[in-house]
Amino acid sequence: MSDQHTVDFLQQKYEVPVERVVRAKVSRAGRYIAGLVIVGAVVGVFFSYKLAQITHGDETDVGSLSIFSTITSGLAHLAGSPDKPLTGEETDRINFLLMGVGGTGHDGPQLADTIMFGSFKPSTAELGLLSIPRDLYVAIPGYSSGKINHANAYGEMAGKGEGLKLGSEVVSNVVGQPIDYTIRVDFDGFSKIIDQLGGVNVYIDKSFDDYQYPEYEGSPTYKTLHFTAGYAHMDGATALEYARSRHGNNGEGTDYARAARQQKILLAAKDQAMSLGVLLNPVKLTKLFNTLSSHIATNLSVWEMIKMAKYIPSIDPKAIAMQVLDTAPGSPLYSTTTAESGFIILPKSDNWDDIQKIAANMFVSAGATASTSTPAVAVATPNVKVEIRNGTSVSGLAYQTAARLSGSSFDVVSVGNATDRNVAKTTIYDLTQGRKAAELATLKQFLGADVVMTGEGWTYADNVVPTSLQTGTPDDKAKTSEKVDFLVVVGQDATSLVLK
Repeated sequence: MSDQHTVDFLQQKYEVPVERVVRAKVSRAGRYIAGLVIVGAVVGVFFSYKLAQITHGDETDVGSLSIFSTITSGLAHLAGSPDKPLTGEETDRINFLLMGVGGTGHDGPQLADTIMFGSFKPSTAELGLLSIPRDLYVAIPGYSSGKINHANAYGEMAGKGEGLKLGSEVVSNVVGQPIDYTIRVDFDGFSKIIDQLGGVNVYIDKSFDDYQYPEYEGSPTYKTLHFTAGYAHMDGATALEYARSRHGNNGEGTDYARAARQQKILLAAKDQAMSLGVLLNPVKLTKLFNTLSSHIATNLSVWEMIKMAKYIPSIDPKAIAMQVLDTAPGSPLYSTTTAESGFIILPKSDNWDDIQKIAANMFVSAGATASTSTPAVAVATPNVKVEIRNGTSVSGLAYQTAARLSGSSFDVVSVGNATDRNVAKTTIYDLTQGRKAAELATLKQFLGADVVMTGEGWTYADNVVPTSLQTGTPDDKAKTSEKVDFLVVVGQDATSLVLK
């Protein structure tokens, strides 16, 4: 919504004096500027950190860097970058490789426990993810043949950072696609990032138990993991256990099931990281930066990170295709054992042609199956009361929306028709004065809705930016005496979400 549209909206619907609207605009602009300054500072710190790494090696003390010099050097570097294309952007396909390793203190610290090839199509905002089994037996340049998860470790033995290059080269040979960018994260970093994001919301397809999960790395004893089907909010430790569990029952004991769970966690973390509460919170940004600098390796430069991040909010969950390579019937792979390497996975055709066809056609528009493993979910703390009003002429739309919230912690206390039955966009009116910002952010994401808040509410909430500001009470709220936290006026756009 444009600034002028906001002014008109507030004046016409709520009779707000224009001078009050202007003050609201100034306050809003001030918050955006503050946010940009914060982001700029962190970007500057990270850029200078990378320069310091080159100059001083690994002994750089990030905390001792000069804020002034980091900001100026970072912004100077970024000044000429906005129009420069990302690698792959001009051909409308950006390919990346994600690797997860144990890291320091783990057995085989540089063995890739997770290998995921991904592609992003800028023109359509489609995203494809292909999980590659770690036991895939491949040619590793300079090391004859071996399991694909060894490539990163072999590379790191040759020199720091070489694992990214060798891992990318090997995966590229398998999928038949160039690897533009590579990111490697260790387990401790994964867990810390999830915690610093405030946890993630994950849909668990089916309940399972794992009775053989090590008490700690290298432990000879085990503990039992239990996951219940349905929606769950996971902290870093739980998310790591969910992603790493290898011996679950109920069909969850395979590496392929584990790969599918890892994709879920990745997408959940993406959603959480892009929330405004992270982007505009200096404490969270600082903690994330410190974690990233010591637990993640990548060939992405700072300007590439920034430009890549601009694409992330545009990704439609319906345009995400998630696939896992396995040895099931009909798969291009099969498993066997050898005296030298033990359990390995090989291509049935003795070449990578079939996998390369899959990689070439990863996107939903190219025929890949869109992900249905992580349905939209609304998870909230208990006793969050919601009122739903139908702002369209589509009969039953409010009740269908309420049904979608059944089983969640949102309590729909009232359903009816709105005063205006020609609403185009679903809108949530925050009646808590910003005091349930996390729940509001969750409901906003679930419904894909606009948000209307009071100025006071916006000041109190740090992770939701309203589409517009209001004073007084919405007309539809005045029709009921029930005390609710959020009023949802369902718009025409909800037909695609609800009526399936």
